Amino acid sequence: MKNVFDILENYIKKIKFNGNIMIAERRKILYTGSFGNTYHPEEKRELSRSSVFELASVSKPFTAFAMLKVMDVYHLSLHTDVKYFLPDFPYEGISVFQLLNHTSGLPDYMELFEEFWDKTIIADNSDVLGLLIALRPKVYFNPGERWDYCNTGYVILAVILEKITGFSFPEVLKKYIFRPLDMKNTMVYNRRKKPQLIPDYAFGVSSDPETGKLKLPDTIKGEEYVYYLDGIQGDGTVNSTLDDLLIWNNAILEQYLVDEKYLDLMFEPTVNNEGQVFPYGLGWELGEKKNGEKQVYHTGGWPGYFTYNSLYLNSGISVILLCNKPDSEDVENEMLQKLEDAAFGKKSPRTLYS
Repeated sequence: MKNVFDILENYIKKIKFNGNIMIAERRKILYTGSFGNTYHPEEKRELSRSSVFELASVSKPFTAFAMLKVMDVYHLSLHTDVKYFLPDFPYEGISVFQLLNHTSGLPDYMELFEEFWDKTIIADNSDVLGLLIALRPKVYFNPGERWDYCNTGYVILAVILEKITGFSFPEVLKKYIFRPLDMKNTMVYNRRKKPQLIPDYAFGVSSDPETGKLKLPDTIKGEEYVYYLDGIQGDGTVNSTLDDLLIWNNAILEQYLVDEKYLDLMFEPTVNNEGQVFPYGLGWELGEKKNGEKQVYHTGGWPGYFTYNSLYLNSGISVILLCNKPDSEDVENEMLQKLEDAAFGKKSPRTLYS
C-alpha cells in the first residue's frame, strides 16, 4: 500500500499545482511542500516554505478575532448597533454581531464600485463607507432575516476597529494578533496601493482567456478590479506564510490571547430570526462533525490566489493550502479532499519540496 503522502505527491504533480501546503498535528509537521514558482514579474524564483501569499478571505478570521479581542478589552458588546460607532452609517438596526456572522443584509460593495467608481483611483475603506453613505443602496434583507456571505460587512468591521482603538486596521492586527504570536511574516499588505519589497513574495497569476497565457490579473479583462479595490481591508489583504498560519491555528487551539467564552462564540453556528441554522460562526466556516472531530476553516479566492486554512479542534490537525495559480473549482475541491485524506492517513512524517 502506498504511503498517503506518496499518493498526494503524485496527485500534486499530475495537476501541476503551484503553491505551498502543510499538514500538521498541533506543532508537529506531518507533511509540507512547496511546488512551482513565485511568478515574480522580473525573475524566475522557486516557491519556498517561507513564501508570502495573499490570503484573500482566509483573512476574515483575523478580522473577527481582532473584533472579539477589542470588544473584550474595551468592555463593549457585540450586539451594539453599528451607528453607535459610525453615526453616518446609513442603515438602522445592524449590529456588530450581524456583520461578523453575515446576517447584516448589506449590499455588495464590489458591485457599487464597478458601477460608480473611477477605476483609475485605488479605493480604501473610507471610500466603501463613503459610497454607502452617498448612494444608500437598499439592503438585501432586513438584519437577521437571512444569511448571505458579505464582504462589505468585514470592511465595516475594519472601520469600526479603527474608530474604537484609534489605530489603523493593520496596526490593530499587529498589536492584538501578529506581534503577541510572533507572526513575523504576516501583515496587512496592499501591493498596488502601498508596494513593499517582501522577500519571497508569491505573486498571484491567472490565465488570460484571450491568449491562454499566465499573467498578473491587473491586465486581464474582467479582473481589473484587483487594481482599484486594492486599498480595501478587513475582508482580505492579510498576507502570510505556512508557518505563521500554523502558529495562528495553535493559538486558537490553546485558547491564547482572548477569553475562552469568545472562542466558543466564534465557533457557534449562526441562527437567523426564523431559527434557521447556518454553518458559519464569527469569521469561520464550520465543517460537519465527523468521527467526533469538529472542523473550523475558511477558504479564500481572489484573482491569482486560492487559499485554505482548516483546523480540527479535537485532534489539533491543521491543513493549510496557499496557491498563487488557481485552477478550476472542481480541481481545487478535489485537491482539498486529497489533503484531508492525507491528513487523517496518519502515516510517517515527511517534507517535500519540488
